[in-house]
Amino acid sequence: MRGASRLGRVQMALIGLALAAVGTGVSAMLGSASLDAGSLQALAAACQQVLPASSSLPGLLGLLFVALAAAVVVRGTHSLLKQLRDTSRHLKALPATGETVTVRSARCIVIAGERPVAFCAGLLRPRVHLTRGTLAQLSEPELEAVVAHELHHVRGRDPLRLLLLRSLADALFFLPVLKEMTVRYVALRELAADEAAIEALGERRSIAAALLRFTERESPRLAVAGIAAERVDHLRGDPLATRWRLPRRATAASAASAALLLVALLHLTSVESPTTTSLPLLLAQSCMPLMGLAALAAILAPMVALRQRPAT
Repeated sequence: MRGASRLGRVQMALIGLALAAVGTGVSAMLGSASLDAGSLQALAAACQQVLPASSSLPGLLGLLFVALAAAVVVRGTHSLLKQLRDTSRHLKALPATGETVTVRSARCIVIAGERPVAFCAGLLRPRVHLTRGTLAQLSEPELEAVVAHELHHVRGRDPLRLLLLRSLADALFFLPVLKEMTVRYVALRELAADEAAIEALGERRSIAAALLRFTERESPRLAVAGIAAERVDHLRGDPLATRWRLPRRATAASAASAALLLVALLHLTSVESPTTTSLPLLLAQSCMPLMGLAALAAILAPMVALRQRPAT
């Protein structure tokens, strides 16, 4: 499906540009950084400044890029490990029976369960998983349609692809549109898999009938076959089902963040005669503003907690 492919390419382009911008900022900072603290009197005087000197702005911007890069690595790693843990727990909750069944020349793993469930799992070698309920309750054409749908996920290595996209979207938190794009990309990949099943079987009736036998998606981390209003609309030929439909608020917030990041990067890299930045002195100059921000956060935190507390 062109909609899913184009959205995926745009998303990867944004991710690449964001990572390149952060990496360039970190590189510029490290290229001019020094650990020379100077005299104790200079450090004490710098720590007493309410606002850093204007000459320290490039250094502060570089420090911001370093902190941003650290946050990207931490959040991305946390998201990756959390997804792997959630996927492992989901697979353990659906124990394999040790049986396999061949459908459309594909060996599918049979798992326990009386409800119709089908999904694609596996990062390096994805496989189609079917519950016994799926084999018992679906007719042969319906079963072939479901497996053709899941084989599209297998060929595209969707479990690995979605794992990486979700991790990168979580890592680049300052571009919230990436999360919305990932959610939309997952939905469009489902529609693309439906199209692949229709093309393989040459008709829509089997995949439509199979949808009615499946419950809603059980796990957001696995490609689980399930019924959704959008998939039904797509099977009925609704052209609106394949639109991106990204939220305006997330798109606008991401555009603003990208603009600020670009301005900071241009200012950091456009200094004609960059001087060596003393990291200890720079941190000392940031002492008072950081303490002010910490005090403001301590004041606002209880207010935010009270607003989020459910009414009794």
